[in-house]
Amino acid sequence: MKILRVARREYLEHVKTKAFLLGIVLLPVILVSSIFVQRLLERNSGGNPVVVVDGAGLGESIDAFYSSENFELRVQAPSSGNPAEDVEQLSEQILADEIDGFLIMDADVIDGAPVSWYSDNIAREEPRESVLEAVTQAVRKVRFERTGIEPEVVQAVYAPVQARDFGVGEDAEATEVDSDTREAKGFIPMIFVYLMFIGIMGQAQTMLTSTVEEKSNRVMEVLLSSLSPFQLMSGKMIGLGMVSFTLFAVWAAGGAFMIVRNGWEHMVDVATLGYFLIYFVPGFLLYSSVMAALGSLCNELKEAQNMMTPVMIILMVPLMTMFWVGQNPDHTIARVLSFIPTFTPFLMINRLASAQPPGMVEVLLSVLVLLVAIVITVWLAARVFRVG
Repeated sequence: MKILRVARREYLEHVKTKAFLLGIVLLPVILVSSIFVQRLLERNSGGNPVVVVDGAGLGESIDAFYSSENFELRVQAPSSGNPAEDVEQLSEQILADEIDGFLIMDADVIDGAPVSWYSDNIAREEPRESVLEAVTQAVRKVRFERTGIEPEVVQAVYAPVQARDFGVGEDAEATEVDSDTREAKGFIPMIFVYLMFIGIMGQAQTMLTSTVEEKSNRVMEVLLSSLSPFQLMSGKMIGLGMVSFTLFAVWAAGGAFMIVRNGWEHMVDVATLGYFLIYFVPGFLLYSSVMAALGSLCNELKEAQNMMTPVMIILMVPLMTMFWVGQNPDHTIARVLSFIPTFTPFLMINRLASAQPPGMVEVLLSVLVLLVAIVITVWLAARVFRVG
């Protein structure tokens, strides 16, 4: 009963804050905004015109093949027989912010001579790639005409083979998968890893700072006069865990609305959501008990921040490997790392959300490993908490 009272106090203390209310709204707003901002930037990523100095007489073809809508294309003949003069004049226009770049091509480009691209930002792919693609297509057209081959024939010969994707399940049933679902299987695992990271570390860090603050304000001494260290720590962990669940409930409701509204139901496996909860709860208990122990050893927040460094280094492993694990969920390295308790919640949800999820035996073993680790960690944390 005392544990539940502490949990209730901890829960209400956090959900009533402006920071919590802001957190409920802020993350979805940031995610949605980032998508719209990215699209807006892509639409408005254009700049000044680009120039092609056409020494091969391919101007009309280059214009026809040029596809970029962000940069105007200007094709001009060489101003003289000396390319250095064109380079100097056009370079001055770049510095004057009149053009974004220019390409110099000679007549022997048809025979394989390289072209030259000039820009004050050589790392920028666009418009360079669009200009080079248009020039390449124009040169190919001339080469086809010289050899008497119709461009349409070549396009038909080199047309890529169309593929239909089928996923093979454990029952050997083959189910056709559309391109959107196949692409979704690539990024959905990473979304689950990020959500797991935010949920666990967000409130686990709160456990750390809350413990330090209560200890420095002598609040803990008052609480421990009527509670055991284990009851206090357990209550705080349960309360903060419920805070995370509240956040996820709101985010999940919003996510479900977006999924249904856009017809994405076939891209998300409902079972994965269940697995998320299965791994989130023990993952949170594991890390929050560690944070409680660390917080009880610190007298100031500065000390606590220094103690956080090793924990964050450990957490970098699941984040750095999440793309690779999502693409190779059945690899030996991914399997081995999944049974290291500090990595288990993140790597297992990554693998379970992938296109090749692990079997039930691995799921049960990983949960068992995690539960054993929690028992040991909570026991050690309670002892440290009592001493601290």
